[in-house]
Amino acid sequence: MNISEFIISPIAGSVIGYFTNWLAIKMLFRPHEEKRLFGIKIPFTPGLIPKEKNRIAKKVGETVGEHLLSEEALVKALVDEKVLESINHMTANAFFYLRQNEESIDTILTKVLGEYKDKTIDFIEEKLTDFILSKINDEEILDDITSFLMSHIENIINRKIEDIPLENIIQADFLQRHAVREWIAGEIIGFKDRLQNEERTLSQIIPDTWVLTIKELIRNHFPSMASLLIDYMTKPSIQQKLKQILLELIQANVGKLALMFVDGDKIYEKTIRYIQESVEKEEKREEILKQIDSFIDYAMEKPIKEWADKIQLADHDSKIQDILSKVIFYFTKEDNIAKLKTIIKEYISRKENITVLSLINTIQPNIIQDMRKWIKAYLGDLIQKEEVSKKINLFISKEIKRFLDTSVSRWMKGLEKTAEEKVQEIIIQYYKQIIISKSNDIVTLLNIPHIVEQQIMNFETDYTEQIILSVVNRELKAITWLGGFLGFIIGFLPVLINNL
Repeated sequence: MNISEFIISPIAGSVIGYFTNWLAIKMLFRPHEEKRLFGIKIPFTPGLIPKEKNRIAKKVGETVGEHLLSEEALVKALVDEKVLESINHMTANAFFYLRQNEESIDTILTKVLGEYKDKTIDFIEEKLTDFILSKINDEEILDDITSFLMSHIENIINRKIEDIPLENIIQADFLQRHAVREWIAGEIIGFKDRLQNEERTLSQIIPDTWVLTIKELIRNHFPSMASLLIDYMTKPSIQQKLKQILLELIQANVGKLALMFVDGDKIYEKTIRYIQESVEKEEKREEILKQIDSFIDYAMEKPIKEWADKIQLADHDSKIQDILSKVIFYFTKEDNIAKLKTIIKEYISRKENITVLSLINTIQPNIIQDMRKWIKAYLGDLIQKEEVSKKINLFISKEIKRFLDTSVSRWMKGLEKTAEEKVQEIIIQYYKQIIISKSNDIVTLLNIPHIVEQQIMNFETDYTEQIILSVVNRELKAITWLGGFLGFIIGFLPVLINNL
């Protein structure tokens, strides 16, 4: 038996087996590029992995996308309790940071938006203005606003007359306000224009109860009214006008010749004296009151436009302004306004349990419905005006500026802890809802197979080799040594068989 055969043959087989396996493994990665000799491509170049890199990358990407990071796997991982706890923790940290931050909200937005901050705020202001205008212009919203205003108006006009605070309403300074005077003058002018075309009689407009009330008011307050009338007639400017009227009456009834024998001053004085005596003597006072009642009845049956044509004291708007100024001047005197309050109070004291609305309804039975229509129409017209849009925009601008000037910490102090917890719950709720309902869209958007494929394609061959070897280096070494062991067995078996 030759001992050398038992040594050389197995060792040679072992070396050959080890080397061939080592070479095969190396040829998986090397060479990295194709090699040529005299222009002829050397077989097995480049290595298997560099040569099939595109196919391997595509296959690995598909495998990872379909089996490792599938839609179900991603959803399960993204809604895992640890992930949700991490989101909650990040939210809590964010709230803690905001509570400690003394910077203004404006400063934060400047950092985030930079030069686009002002444009963004202007855009928000514009959209909020449009939103508010569109909402309040909505038919249902207009009805709600109208109902809200009418509820307050009805509360006021449903009050009893005796509960109305006259001391606060009837004030001299109120009548002296320019806006009040302009409004009254406008109403009088409009009323005058309407009267000149009114075919109806006063009796068709004014209820009988009101006529009786007027007569009763005149009868009960005749002395004080007469006193006011005399005070007014004794004013120098009024005296002159009355004297002129008396002379014109005499001329119309007697002729111009009679004026030569008439003293206007004496006639005026006699007229004033007669009125004073009539007030003092009961029989004359009663006769005057009967004449007033008859005149009221006569006036009630005349077409309104006839009275409007006969009354020429204010045929021009400027005259109405003059008359109104004189009336207001008269009632700005404390003693005169006190008399007016007394008359109204005495009238009210006899009208117990009567509301303002009931009095208005005697003239305009459908006043509530009419007021509702007018308010709604007025609001609708008001909303269309540009100045309203500007005011709403100005209000929004001021509120946004006030909000932006507030520090983050101060604003956060107004946020209760329960609100913070509620925000965290909402964030988690919407996060889970989005992940579950939009998982297919997320996976499609991510395109994991393509990401993996591109990532592998971008790897250098050396780096790819290092990655693979870092994973299976031990196994590849085991295969190399296994080749040596198998070569040893293969080399040993023939020698053993030949020597048996």
